[in-house]
Amino acid sequence: MRKIKTFLKKESFVGILLIAGLIIGFFFMAKTTQANLTASSWSQVVGDEVDVDGAGTDENGFGDSNNRSVDAMAVFDNKLYVGVRNSNGTRIFSSSDGTTWTAVANAHNGFGDSNNTLIRSMTVFDDRLYVGASNSAGVEVWRTSDGTSWSPVVADQVDIDGAGTNENGFGDLNNTTASSITIFDNKLYIGTSNTITGGEVFSTSNGTTWTQVNNNGFDGLNNNQLIDTMNVFNDEIYAAVGNAGGLQIWQSSNGTSWSLARTLSPLQLLSYASSEFNDRLYFGMTTMSGGEVHSTADGASWSEVGIEDSVSTEIIPMIVYGKKLYTGASDSINGGKLLETANGTSWTQVNTNGFGDSNNGYTVSAGIFNYRLYVGINNSTDGAEIWSAQVSDSTGPSFSSQSPSNGTTDVSR
Repeated sequence: MRKIKTFLKKESFVGILLIAGLIIGFFFMAKTTQANLTASSWSQVVGDEVDVDGAGTDENGFGDSNNRSVDAMAVFDNKLYVGVRNSNGTRIFSSSDGTTWTAVANAHNGFGDSNNTLIRSMTVFDDRLYVGASNSAGVEVWRTSDGTSWSPVVADQVDIDGAGTNENGFGDLNNTTASSITIFDNKLYIGTSNTITGGEVFSTSNGTTWTQVNNNGFDGLNNNQLIDTMNVFNDEIYAAVGNAGGLQIWQSSNGTSWSLARTLSPLQLLSYASSEFNDRLYFGMTTMSGGEVHSTADGASWSEVGIEDSVSTEIIPMIVYGKKLYTGASDSINGGKLLETANGTSWTQVNTNGFGDSNNGYTVSAGIFNYRLYVGINNSTDGAEIWSAQVSDSTGPSFSSQSPSNGTTDVSR
Protein backbone atom coordinates (compact mmCIF):
# COMPACT_ATOMS: atom_id res chain seq x y z
CA MET A 1 0.00 0.00 0.00
CA ARG A 2 2.87 2.40 0.88
CA LYS A 3 4.44 1.75 -2.53
CA ILE A 4 1.14 2.50 -4.26
CA LYS A 5 0.73 5.75 -2.34
CA THR A 6 4.32 6.76 -3.11
CA PHE A 7 3.75 5.97 -6.80
CA LEU A 8 0.57 8.03 -6.87
CA LYS A 9 2.30 10.94 -5.19
CA LYS A 10 5.09 10.82 -7.75
CA GLU A 11 2.63 10.61 -10.62
CA SER A 12 0.60 13.51 -9.23
CA PHE A 13 3.75 15.58 -8.83
CA VAL A 14 4.82 14.88 -12.42
CA GLY A 15 1.32 15.77 -13.64
CA ILE A 16 1.39 19.06 -11.76
CA LEU A 17 4.76 19.88 -13.30
CA LEU A 18 3.47 19.11 -16.79
CA ILE A 19 0.37 21.26 -16.33
CA ALA A 20 2.43 24.11 -14.88
CA GLY A 21 4.84 23.85 -17.80
CA LEU A 22 2.00 24.03 -20.30
CA ILE A 23 0.48 27.06 -18.58
CA ILE A 24 3.82 28.86 -18.51
CA GLY A 25 4.43 27.92 -22.15
CA PHE A 26 1.05 29.23 -23.31
CA PHE A 27 1.54 32.42 -21.30
CA PHE A 28 5.00 32.88 -22.80
CA MET A 29 3.72 32.36 -26.33
CA ALA A 30 0.84 34.76 -25.81
CA LYS A 31 3.16 37.47 -24.53
CA THR A 32 5.77 37.06 -27.28
CA THR A 33 5.56 39.91 -29.76
CA GLN A 34 8.07 41.44 -32.09
CA ALA A 35 9.49 44.67 -30.77
CA ASN A 36 9.11 47.81 -32.84
CA LEU A 37 11.97 49.22 -34.81
CA THR A 38 12.72 52.81 -33.85
CA ALA A 39 14.91 55.58 -35.20
CA SER A 40 17.73 54.40 -32.92
CA SER A 41 17.54 50.83 -34.29
CA TRP A 42 19.26 51.75 -37.54
CA SER A 43 22.92 51.88 -38.45
CA GLN A 44 24.38 53.11 -41.70
CA VAL A 45 26.47 50.52 -43.54
CA VAL A 46 27.08 52.52 -46.74
CA GLY A 47 27.32 56.30 -46.30
CA ASP A 48 29.42 59.14 -45.04
CA GLU A 49 28.48 58.39 -41.43
CA VAL A 50 30.52 55.20 -41.81
CA ASP A 51 33.51 56.74 -43.58
CA VAL A 52 34.05 60.06 -45.31
CA ASP A 53 37.69 59.80 -46.46
CA GLY A 54 36.61 59.13 -50.04
CA ALA A 55 38.95 56.18 -50.40
CA GLY A 56 36.68 53.16 -50.06
CA THR A 57 33.30 51.64 -50.83
CA ASP A 58 31.56 52.44 -47.54
CA GLU A 59 30.97 56.17 -48.18
CA ASN A 60 27.91 57.61 -49.92
CA GLY A 61 27.57 56.07 -53.36
CA PHE A 62 30.13 53.39 -52.45
CA GLY A 63 32.74 56.13 -52.90
CA ASP A 64 31.23 57.54 -56.12
CA SER A 65 28.45 60.13 -55.97
CA ASN A 66 27.37 59.06 -59.46
CA ASN A 67 26.10 55.86 -57.87
CA ARG A 68 22.74 57.43 -57.14
CA SER A 69 20.46 54.62 -55.97
CA VAL A 70 20.45 51.03 -54.68
CA ASP A 71 17.59 49.74 -56.82
CA ALA A 72 17.72 45.98 -56.17
CA MET A 73 18.95 43.46 -53.59
CA ALA A 74 19.34 39.69 -53.48
CA VAL A 75 21.06 37.14 -51.27
CA PHE A 76 23.17 34.64 -53.21
CA ASP A 77 25.88 32.22 -52.16
CA ASN A 78 26.01 33.64 -48.62
CA LYS A 79 26.49 37.21 -49.81
CA LEU A 80 24.25 40.23 -50.15
CA TYR A 81 24.29 41.64 -53.70
CA VAL A 82 23.02 45.10 -54.61
CA GLY A 83 22.40 46.71 -58.00
CA VAL A 84 23.37 50.38 -58.16
CA ARG A 85 22.19 53.04 -60.62
CA ASN A 86 24.85 54.99 -62.49
CA SER A 87 24.44 57.00 -65.69
CA ASN A 88 27.86 55.76 -66.82
CA GLY A 89 26.83 52.14 -66.43
CA THR A 90 25.23 50.22 -63.57
CA ARG A 91 27.34 48.72 -60.80
CA ILE A 92 26.96 45.62 -58.62
CA PHE A 93 28.47 45.35 -55.14
CA SER A 94 28.52 42.39 -52.78
CA SER A 95 29.15 41.84 -49.08
CA SER A 96 29.69 38.72 -46.98
CA ASP A 97 29.13 40.52 -43.68
CA GLY A 98 26.81 43.42 -44.56
CA THR A 99 29.43 46.07 -43.82
CA THR A 100 32.41 45.46 -46.10
CA TRP A 101 31.56 45.92 -49.79
CA THR A 102 33.35 44.75 -52.91
CA ALA A 103 32.69 45.86 -56.47
CA VAL A 104 31.81 42.89 -58.68
CA ALA A 105 34.39 43.54 -61.37
CA ASN A 106 32.88 41.56 -64.25
CA ALA A 107 29.50 43.23 -63.73
CA HIS A 108 30.85 46.76 -63.36
CA ASN A 109 30.21 49.64 -65.75
CA GLY A 110 27.02 48.17 -67.17
CA PHE A 111 28.59 44.83 -68.09
CA GLY A 112 30.76 46.76 -70.52
CA ASP A 113 27.86 48.82 -71.92
CA SER A 114 27.30 52.26 -70.39
CA ASN A 115 23.72 52.20 -71.71
CA ASN A 116 22.93 49.60 -69.03
CA THR A 117 22.32 52.29 -66.43
CA LEU A 118 20.39 50.53 -63.68
CA ILE A 119 19.27 47.17 -62.37
CA ARG A 120 15.64 47.17 -61.34
CA SER A 121 15.19 43.40 -60.99
CA MET A 122 17.40 40.84 -59.25
CA THR A 123 16.59 37.35 -57.95
CA VAL A 124 17.95 33.83 -57.54
CA PHE A 125 16.58 31.10 -59.81
CA ASP A 126 17.87 27.56 -60.25
CA ASP A 127 21.06 28.26 -58.26
CA ARG A 128 21.97 31.31 -60.34
CA LEU A 129 21.67 35.02 -59.70
CA TYR A 130 19.76 36.88 -62.44
CA VAL A 131 19.68 40.64 -63.02
CA GLY A 132 17.75 42.75 -65.51
CA ALA A 133 19.62 45.83 -66.76
CA SER A 134 17.70 48.81 -68.15
CA ASN A 135 18.96 49.92 -71.55
CA SER A 136 17.54 52.50 -73.96
CA ALA A 137 18.47 50.10 -76.79
CA GLY A 138 16.57 47.21 -75.19
CA VAL A 139 16.78 45.56 -71.77
CA GLU A 140 19.47 42.97 -71.09
CA VAL A 141 19.41 40.00 -68.68
CA TRP A 142 22.61 38.58 -67.17
CA ARG A 143 23.28 35.71 -64.78
CA THR A 144 26.03 34.14 -62.71
CA SER A 145 26.56 30.82 -60.94
CA ASP A 146 29.42 31.99 -58.74
CA GLY A 147 28.99 35.78 -58.37
CA THR A 148 32.17 36.42 -60.34
CA SER A 149 31.71 35.20 -63.91
CA TRP A 150 28.66 36.69 -65.63
CA SER A 151 27.08 35.76 -68.94
CA PRO A 152 24.24 37.36 -70.94
CA VAL A 153 21.07 35.39 -71.56
CA VAL A 154 19.07 38.22 -73.14
CA ALA A 155 21.36 40.52 -75.12
CA ASP A 156 22.72 41.09 -78.59
CA GLN A 157 25.86 39.23 -77.51
CA VAL A 158 23.69 36.10 -77.43
CA ASP A 159 21.93 36.60 -80.74
CA ILE A 160 21.59 39.60 -83.02
CA ASP A 161 19.52 38.23 -85.89
CA GLY A 162 16.40 40.02 -84.60
CA ALA A 163 14.24 36.95 -84.95
CA GLY A 164 13.95 35.67 -81.38
CA THR A 165 13.55 36.65 -77.73
CA ASN A 166 17.19 36.44 -76.63
CA GLU A 167 18.39 39.70 -78.22
CA ASN A 168 18.29 43.07 -76.46
CA GLY A 169 14.75 43.83 -75.31
CA PHE A 170 13.70 40.19 -75.82
CA GLY A 171 13.74 41.00 -79.53
CA ASP A 172 11.86 44.31 -79.12
CA LEU A 173 14.04 47.35 -78.48
CA ASN A 174 11.03 49.14 -76.99
CA ASN A 175 11.31 46.84 -73.96
CA THR A 176 13.76 49.13 -72.22
CA THR A 177 13.46 47.99 -68.61
CA ALA A 178 13.08 44.71 -66.74
CA SER A 179 10.83 46.44 -64.26
CA SER A 180 9.66 43.40 -62.27
CA ILE A 181 10.72 39.82 -61.60
CA THR A 182 9.30 36.80 -59.77
CA ILE A 183 9.24 32.98 -59.76
CA PHE A 184 6.03 31.07 -60.45
CA ASP A 185 5.41 27.39 -61.14
CA ASN A 186 9.14 26.64 -61.42
CA LYS A 187 9.67 29.37 -64.00
CA LEU A 188 11.34 32.76 -63.91
CA TYR A 189 9.11 35.66 -64.99
CA ILE A 190 10.24 39.15 -66.03
CA GLY A 191 7.89 42.07 -66.73
CA THR A 192 9.03 44.92 -68.96
CA SER A 193 8.42 48.60 -69.50
CA ASN A 194 7.32 49.34 -73.07
CA THR A 195 5.80 52.72 -73.86
CA ILE A 196 5.20 51.94 -77.54
CA THR A 197 3.29 48.65 -77.71
CA GLY A 198 2.60 47.97 -74.02
CA GLY A 199 4.39 46.06 -71.26
CA GLU A 200 5.33 42.45 -71.90
CA VAL A 201 5.90 39.39 -69.67
CA PHE A 202 8.46 36.73 -70.51
CA SER A 203 9.10 33.42 -68.77
CA THR A 204 11.77 30.74 -68.86
CA SER A 205 12.29 27.34 -67.29
CA ASN A 206 16.01 27.16 -68.03
CA GLY A 207 17.14 30.80 -68.09
CA THR A 208 18.09 30.79 -71.75
CA THR A 209 14.89 30.11 -73.71
CA TRP A 210 12.32 32.88 -73.20
CA THR A 211 8.65 32.97 -74.19
CA GLN A 212 6.27 35.92 -74.11
CA VAL A 213 3.28 34.85 -71.99
CA ASN A 214 0.94 37.83 -72.33
CA ASN A 215 -0.53 39.94 -75.08
CA ASN A 216 1.24 43.29 -75.39
CA GLY A 217 -0.06 45.40 -72.53
CA PHE A 218 -2.28 42.41 -71.57
CA ASP A 219 -5.18 43.86 -73.52
CA GLY A 220 -3.35 44.26 -76.83
CA LEU A 221 -3.19 48.04 -76.42
CA ASN A 222 -0.30 50.29 -75.46
CA ASN A 223 -1.99 52.00 -72.51
CA ASN A 224 -0.64 49.39 -70.07
CA GLN A 225 2.98 50.40 -70.41
CA LEU A 226 4.75 49.50 -67.17
CA ILE A 227 4.59 46.09 -65.48
CA ASP A 228 5.73 47.57 -62.21
CA THR A 229 5.59 44.62 -59.80
CA MET A 230 4.67 40.93 -59.89
CA ASN A 231 3.93 38.58 -57.01
CA VAL A 232 2.61 35.09 -56.34
CA PHE A 233 -0.39 34.66 -54.05
CA ASN A 234 -2.78 31.73 -53.52
CA ASP A 235 -1.17 29.77 -56.37
CA GLU A 236 -1.70 32.59 -58.85
CA ILE A 237 0.64 35.18 -60.33
CA TYR A 238 -0.38 38.83 -60.11
CA ALA A 239 0.98 41.72 -62.18
CA ALA A 240 0.40 45.43 -61.50
CA VAL A 241 0.43 47.45 -64.71
CA GLY A 242 0.92 51.21 -64.90
CA ASN A 243 -1.72 53.00 -66.96
CA ALA A 244 -2.41 56.73 -67.30
CA GLY A 245 -6.11 55.89 -67.16
CA GLY A 246 -5.72 54.03 -63.87
CA LEU A 247 -3.56 51.19 -62.56
CA GLN A 248 -4.65 47.69 -63.57
CA ILE A 249 -3.95 44.41 -61.76
CA TRP A 250 -3.96 41.19 -63.80
CA GLN A 251 -3.86 37.62 -62.52
CA SER A 252 -3.19 34.16 -63.91
CA SER A 253 -3.42 30.64 -62.52
CA ASN A 254 -1.17 29.13 -65.18
CA GLY A 255 1.14 32.01 -66.13
CA THR A 256 -0.16 32.30 -69.68
CA SER A 257 -3.91 33.03 -69.55
CA TRP A 258 -4.52 36.35 -67.82
CA SER A 259 -7.67 38.02 -66.50
CA LEU A 260 -8.23 41.54 -65.24
CA ALA A 261 -8.60 41.47 -61.46
CA ARG A 262 -8.96 45.19 -60.81
CA THR A 263 -8.92 48.62 -62.45
CA LEU A 264 -8.28 51.66 -60.30
CA SER A 265 -9.17 55.29 -60.85
CA PRO A 266 -7.19 57.63 -63.13
CA LEU A 267 -5.71 59.15 -59.96
CA GLN A 268 -4.10 55.81 -59.02
CA LEU A 269 -1.41 55.30 -61.62
CA LEU A 270 1.34 52.90 -60.54
CA SER A 271 2.33 50.19 -58.09
CA TYR A 272 6.05 49.70 -57.55
CA ALA A 273 5.85 47.18 -54.70
CA SER A 274 3.82 44.20 -53.48
CA SER A 275 4.05 41.52 -50.80
CA GLU A 276 2.09 38.69 -49.21
CA PHE A 277 1.49 39.15 -45.48
CA ASN A 278 -0.89 37.42 -43.06
CA ASP A 279 -2.80 35.65 -45.85
CA ARG A 280 -3.37 38.83 -47.83
CA LEU A 281 -1.69 40.37 -50.86
CA TYR A 282 -0.60 44.00 -50.52
CA PHE A 283 0.18 46.57 -53.20
CA GLY A 284 1.75 49.97 -52.66
CA MET A 285 0.12 52.61 -54.87
CA THR A 286 1.46 55.78 -56.46
CA THR A 287 -1.41 58.23 -56.85
CA MET A 288 -1.97 61.85 -57.78
CA SER A 289 -3.01 62.59 -54.19
CA GLY A 290 -0.30 60.63 -52.38
CA GLY A 291 0.80 57.10 -51.56
CA GLU A 292 -1.69 54.38 -50.66
CA VAL A 293 -1.67 50.68 -49.74
CA HIS A 294 -4.38 48.28 -50.91
CA SER A 295 -4.84 44.60 -50.07
CA THR A 296 -6.93 41.56 -50.92
CA ALA A 297 -7.53 38.11 -49.46
CA ASP A 298 -8.96 36.55 -52.61
CA GLY A 299 -8.05 38.73 -55.60
CA ALA A 300 -11.67 39.85 -55.94
CA SER A 301 -12.43 42.07 -52.93
CA TRP A 302 -9.98 44.89 -52.25
CA SER A 303 -9.61 47.46 -49.50
CA GLU A 304 -7.38 50.42 -48.74
CA VAL A 305 -5.39 49.70 -45.59
CA GLY A 306 -4.09 52.58 -43.63
CA ILE A 307 -1.50 54.61 -45.52
CA GLU A 308 -2.75 57.68 -47.31
CA ASP A 309 -0.04 60.32 -47.28
CA SER A 310 -0.39 63.41 -49.48
CA VAL A 311 3.35 64.15 -49.17
CA SER A 312 4.53 60.61 -49.96
CA THR A 313 3.82 59.99 -53.63
CA GLU A 314 5.34 56.50 -53.87
CA ILE A 315 5.09 53.41 -51.67
CA ILE A 316 8.22 51.30 -52.24
CA PRO A 317 9.53 48.71 -51.37
CA MET A 318 7.60 46.06 -49.37
CA ILE A 319 9.09 43.21 -47.36
CA VAL A 320 8.07 40.93 -44.50
CA TYR A 321 10.64 40.89 -41.72
CA GLY A 322 9.80 38.65 -38.79
CA LYS A 323 6.13 39.15 -37.97
CA LYS A 324 5.67 42.54 -39.56
CA LEU A 325 5.28 44.12 -42.97
CA TYR A 326 7.62 46.99 -43.80
CA THR A 327 7.32 49.56 -46.55
CA GLY A 328 8.80 52.88 -47.57
CA ALA A 329 7.00 56.13 -48.34
CA SER A 330 8.80 58.70 -50.47
CA ASP A 331 9.17 62.31 -49.38
CA SER A 332 11.26 64.51 -51.64
CA ILE A 333 11.00 67.46 -49.25
CA ASN A 334 11.76 66.04 -45.82
CA GLY A 335 13.30 62.66 -46.65
CA GLY A 336 11.70 59.25 -47.07
CA LYS A 337 9.88 57.32 -44.35
CA LEU A 338 9.94 53.67 -43.36
CA LEU A 339 6.80 52.21 -41.82
CA GLU A 340 5.85 48.91 -40.19
CA THR A 341 2.58 47.14 -39.41
CA ALA A 342 1.73 44.04 -37.40
CA ASN A 343 -1.92 43.85 -38.45
CA GLY A 344 -1.82 45.23 -41.99
CA THR A 345 -3.86 48.34 -41.21
CA SER A 346 -2.12 50.37 -38.48
CA TRP A 347 1.24 51.75 -39.57
CA THR A 348 4.07 53.25 -37.50
CA GLN A 349 7.05 55.20 -38.79
CA VAL A 350 10.30 53.55 -37.65
CA ASN A 351 12.96 56.02 -38.83
CA THR A 352 13.62 59.70 -38.84
CA ASN A 353 12.72 61.20 -42.21
CA GLY A 354 15.49 60.38 -44.67
CA PHE A 355 17.54 58.96 -41.78
CA GLY A 356 18.35 62.57 -40.97
CA ASP A 357 19.12 63.61 -44.57
CA SER A 358 16.37 65.20 -46.67
CA ASN A 359 18.27 64.19 -49.82
CA ASN A 360 17.42 60.57 -49.01
CA GLY A 361 14.09 60.96 -50.77
CA TYR A 362 12.95 57.37 -50.72
CA THR A 363 13.86 53.79 -49.97
CA VAL A 364 14.06 51.78 -53.19
CA SER A 365 15.01 48.23 -52.21
CA ALA A 366 15.05 45.94 -49.18
CA GLY A 367 16.49 42.58 -48.20
CA ILE A 368 17.11 40.30 -45.22
CA PHE A 369 20.66 39.10 -44.70
CA ASN A 370 22.05 37.30 -41.65
CA TYR A 371 18.81 38.07 -39.76
CA ARG A 372 19.10 41.82 -40.35
CA LEU A 373 16.89 44.08 -42.44
CA TYR A 374 18.71 46.13 -45.09
CA VAL A 375 17.25 49.03 -47.07
CA GLY A 376 18.73 50.73 -50.12
CA ILE A 377 18.32 54.50 -50.46
CA ASN A 378 18.10 56.86 -53.43
CA ASN A 379 20.19 59.99 -52.99
CA SER A 380 20.81 61.86 -56.23
CA THR A 381 22.88 64.57 -54.50
CA ASP A 382 25.53 62.76 -52.48
CA GLY A 383 25.19 59.14 -53.64
CA ALA A 384 23.27 56.06 -52.55
CA GLU A 385 23.15 54.80 -48.98
CA ILE A 386 22.33 51.51 -47.22
CA TRP A 387 20.94 51.27 -43.70
CA SER A 388 20.43 48.18 -41.54
CA ALA A 389 18.53 47.19 -38.38
CA GLN A 390 17.71 44.14 -36.32
CA VAL A 391 14.86 43.58 -33.87
CA SER A 392 14.34 41.23 -30.94
CA ASP A 393 11.09 39.85 -29.58
CA SER A 394 9.97 41.89 -26.62
CA THR A 395 9.65 38.85 -24.36
CA GLY A 396 10.88 35.85 -26.26
CA PRO A 397 13.84 34.37 -28.01
CA SER A 398 16.11 36.65 -29.96
CA PHE A 399 14.91 37.32 -33.49
CA SER A 400 18.24 35.93 -34.71
CA SER A 401 17.07 32.45 -33.74
CA GLN A 402 14.08 32.64 -36.06
CA SER A 403 13.69 31.77 -39.72
CA PRO A 404 14.21 32.84 -42.44
CA SER A 405 17.61 34.39 -41.93
CA ASN A 406 17.88 35.63 -45.52
CA GLY A 407 15.49 36.92 -48.12
CA THR A 408 14.79 39.70 -50.56
CA THR A 409 11.99 41.66 -52.03
CA ASP A 410 11.27 41.96 -55.70
CA VAL A 411 11.63 45.63 -56.44
CA SER A 412 10.94 47.77 -59.42
CA ARG A 413 11.70 51.44 -59.67
